[in-house]
Amino acid sequence: KSVVENPKNRYVLLDFWATWCEPCRESMPALMAAYDKYHELGLEVYAVSCDPKEDNWKQHIADEGMKWVNVRSGAFRDMPECETYVLQGIPTNILIDCRTGIITHRNIPSRMFDTTFAQLLQ
Repeated sequence: KSVVENPKNRYVLLDFWATWCEPCRESMPALMAAYDKYHELGLEVYAVSCDPKEDNWKQHIADEGMKWVNVRSGAFRDMPECETYVLQGIPTNILIDCRTGIITHRNIPSRMFDTTFAQLLQ
């Protein structure tokens, strides 16, 4: 809630992922590039990991230089977010308009990050 209500943020991308998820790791370079390009224009990323091992998660964040908000919720099926956001699996991303609190996009392909955020933030 505090990330969505931060007046600096226009959109928040909730990114559900894990270190053991190959498609999740494959999308990281595109997400990093989009974050670097659009963060100052109002994009924030709130990444929720479903890694059961905290050490793996922390090491991956450090190795990859993930600069956005990172939290770990634990094993996927035990995550309370699964019910809240109707998650079927990972990777899943959900884009929230901070002005309205409305989900505007769900499961944006990493190849579309730049195009999507450019349309919304420029």
